[in-house]
Amino acid sequence: MTPGASDRDRIEHLFGRYEALVNPPATTGVKANRRVARQCIAKQDKDA
Repeated sequence: MTPGASDRDRIEHLFGRYEALVNPPATTGVKANRRVARQCIAKQDKDA
C-alpha cells in the first residue's frame, strides 16, 4: 500500500484482512474437495 492511499483503499484492504480472519480458506476449501473431505472424516474416525 502506498503512503498516499485514500481512506477507501485503506478500508478495503483492512476489510479484506478481516474477512480472511473470519472466513479462513482452510475450512471452506476442504468442503469443496470431496476426496480430501472423506480423508479428513476417515482420519477423525480413526483417531476417535
